[in-house]
Parts: sequence; C-alpha cells; structure tokens
Amino acid sequence: MSLAPIALFVYNRPSHTLQTLQALEQNILAKQSKLYIFADGLKKMAAPSQKEDWEKVQTLIRAEKWCGEVEIIEAFENKGLAQSITEGVGKLLDKYGKVIVLEDDLLTSIGFLEYMNAALDLYEKSERVFAVSAYTYPADFEAVKGNTFFLQWICSWGWATWADKWQIYEKNIHTLLQKFDNQVLIDKFNFRYYYSYETLQAQAAGKVNSWAVRFHASVFWADGLSLFPKKSLVRNIGFDGSGVHSTETNYYEKSEITNFIEVKPIEIAENLRARKALEKSFQREYQPTFWQKIQRNMKKYLK
Repeated sequence: MSLAPIALFVYNRPSHTLQTLQALEQNILAKQSKLYIFADGLKKMAAPSQKEDWEKVQTLIRAEKWCGEVEIIEAFENKGLAQSITEGVGKLLDKYGKVIVLEDDLLTSIGFLEYMNAALDLYEKSERVFAVSAYTYPADFEAVKGNTFFLQWICSWGWATWADKWQIYEKNIHTLLQKFDNQVLIDKFNFRYYYSYETLQAQAAGKVNSWAVRFHASVFWADGLSLFPKKSLVRNIGFDGSGVHSTETNYYEKSEITNFIEVKPIEIAENLRARKALEKSFQREYQPTFWQKIQRNMKKYLK
C-alpha cells in the first residue's frame, strides 16, 4: 500500500491543535506517513490574545516529530480556512494524486490512517466515489449492514480524495446555485432537514466562505458518493465556541466512536437505509418537535 500524505490545517487554537496532533501521533501508520502542516498567517487586526494563541500554535507544531516525516508550510498572510484548504489540498494532489485531510479540532482513532488508506486504494478507480469520510454522524445505523456505506454527502471532518475527483470542484457559487431549480433537488441536497442549500445562499450573499459546501454541491451534481464508516473514527472537539466557523453544540459529540473499521468492497450506490437514518437524525436536531424544544430549554435552564 502506498500511503497518502496527510494535510493538517491549523491557525490559532493551541489546545485543540495539540490534542489533534497527539491523537494523530498514536495512529498505527503515523510513523510511516508524511504530514504536511499548513499554518495560516495571523490576521492583521488580531487581538493580543489571538496573536498569543497563534504564536503558541507555531511553537507546538514544531515541538515533536508527530509523524514519520513532517513538513510545515507557513502562510505569511491570513488566507482563511477555505483558501488554505483549496490551495493546500490542490498542491498535495498535484504531487501525490491522493490526500488525507484534517483540521485542528479532530481527534482521530488509532486506526484512522489504516481505514483511510485502505479505502483510498480500494475505491481509487471507482468513477462514482469522490471522497472518503472517517466521521459518522450520530444516527441510528443499526439497520445498515456491513462496516461501511455510501452516501451522496460530503463530510469535511477527516476526509480524503483523489486528484481526478478534486477536478470537479466548482468554486463559482452561482454556477452551483442556479442548478437548484426545484424543491425536490433542494430537499435531496439537504437530506431534507439539513441546511446545505441555505449555506450556498449565504455564501452567494457574502455571509460565509465555505469550501466544503462547494465541494459537496460539486459532488452532488456529478452524482458522486462518499464512503462512510458505520462507527466514527473521528471525534470533533471544535463545537465549543472557539472556532471561527462553528457554534456551541453537543450534537456531533454523540457519534459512536471506534478504533478500527475494516474496509471491504461494497455495492457502489447510495445506501438508502443509511440515508433515511441520517435524515431522521437531522430532523431531530434541526427541526425538533414542540416537546423536544421544551425539553432542550429545560436542560439549559437547569444548568
């Protein structure tokens, strides 16, 4: 197996970054892998506390040899996450043809790299498979057979792709938006209850800047799929209010975590049972019933 390079994108969250690197270092294939750390530049108007945290990140990424080989790529100006990822991922794909991507708030299981590399090798030639995800949402997947399944969905929390699949990434938000000409397509893109389409609209209005929703839409229009593990190999610790693009929630912490997922060939088609389970999970989280809203408010009150 030819191991894929790992791209890690960091900025100014030292505590999260340290936990991410420590977890990655424990991976079984870490010592055989090459890690590229893309460190974004400091914002011009950064507050003193933000500068201090940024400097701490600069120090800790050099503190240890986190993988078999480490290369740090510094930006001398602040690019923001979207530009950093699109440029960094593109650079590594041009060189290696495949890449595993992490951000600074993702704790990986010890078998994360094994799963990612096995899936990259197995599905490299599959025309409909555009990405591999290591994170699985907190949904009831008991009715889903096997260890993995395909969804017409892209998740950016521990993912991988290939150079030829990345070529379909459409940067122009208006090109992507204009194709959604009916509610059926919007509902399918949103898994009925999520807000991917609304994020595209917000991006078109200049309110957000997300590379992930553009890649998701690009793959959607290519009728592409992403491989997911039945149990998550990644835990997202970023929803504590510390991230630029995240809010406080414990929804994503409810995913069932495992150390290993065996990758076997499965039918290359969207798993409708998995899709239905995820739709139900999104419905509970993003369109709760009146009674669920009362329960949530009571829990906040009791805190």
